[in-house]
Amino acid sequence: MYNPKSAHAEEFIDHGEIMETLDYAAKNRSNRPLIEEIINKIKV
Repeated sequence: MYNPKSAHAEEFIDHGEIMETLDYAAKNRSNRPLIEEIINKIKV
């Protein structure tokens, strides 16, 4: 069960979500427009 306030990592870290994110990053590592879009979003 997901609980962001838990002191137990397995309750607030979703292994599946992490793996999906890493897969997405690997598939898009050469996607320059996406990378630039992400960088521009964090610029303030």
